[in-house]
Amino acid sequence: MPPAEPNYGRMMTTEPQPAEPKPKLGRYQYSLRSLMILMLLSCIAMSWVGIELRKAREQRELPQWMGGGQSSLPDREYRNIDCLVWRDGNHCLYYAICMGYVDFDPNLPLPPFQCQLTSGEDVGEVVINGKRIDSSHRGRLLALNPFGRMVEISLSPHEEKLVASDDVDQIWKDVVLKRLYRREGRVENGRPVGHWTYGDSSGRKGYEGRYLQGKRDGKWTYYHENGRVRAELVYKRGKLHGQCKYYSGEGRLTDSISWKDDYPIDRTVRQTGLAHSEVRNPDRTSVDGTVE
Repeated sequence: MPPAEPNYGRMMTTEPQPAEPKPKLGRYQYSLRSLMILMLLSCIAMSWVGIELRKAREQRELPQWMGGGQSSLPDREYRNIDCLVWRDGNHCLYYAICMGYVDFDPNLPLPPFQCQLTSGEDVGEVVINGKRIDSSHRGRLLALNPFGRMVEISLSPHEEKLVASDDVDQIWKDVVLKRLYRREGRVENGRPVGHWTYGDSSGRKGYEGRYLQGKRDGKWTYYHENGRVRAELVYKRGKLHGQCKYYSGEGRLTDSISWKDDYPIDRTVRQTGLAHSEVRNPDRTSVDGTVE
């Protein structure tokens, strides 16, 4: 039987092939994508939190002026007590300075002691004699010792709380005197009387003199740490009255000033403490510039 001839008049057609379905994401692929998004958001959140924490930490570490000032204690051992207290953002003690003295006595440190708070009135950095004071985890108090030197004390937790309270008199009485001074003398009716000696905790003599009814009277002698005389001052019922002399550590006379009723006779004298500055001259000019 002869083979069938091809039918050229009939178009050849092919059946359409169904499209291949798109592969579906497996569960693990969805989980991976979600994890990557979550990690990205977490990184952004952690960066923001880190910035905020750093700002908060820096703020906590900045000293903030919290109190202090000048306390006047007439008819007592120390006529004036100057104190400055700074705390950080956590209200913990940042730094404190305290000095007690009698007007125009040689115990004030020379050259004049200087401190300042930079970068604003209330917040900034503490600078002492040009040196920046850094933050610390321990309480620190810079105080005047019996030889006219400013020394730093590391405070106990109890002392730190007391200093941070801003109570000027208590800071001097319960911290500075107990840590840096050794005093010998008699008290009557709350006033020192008779001969008194002031030294440091090791027993070295810092200065000595006599009280009359709570006021300095007669000659008061100050000593250098090497034992040599540092100054000789003369008082009359609590007022400078007579010739006051000052000596170097080698015993050389460096200055001499004559006083009468708490005022110099022939020259102007300036006193710079921690919380104030005062000038006295022969014209008896007061602190605010008015003539008495």
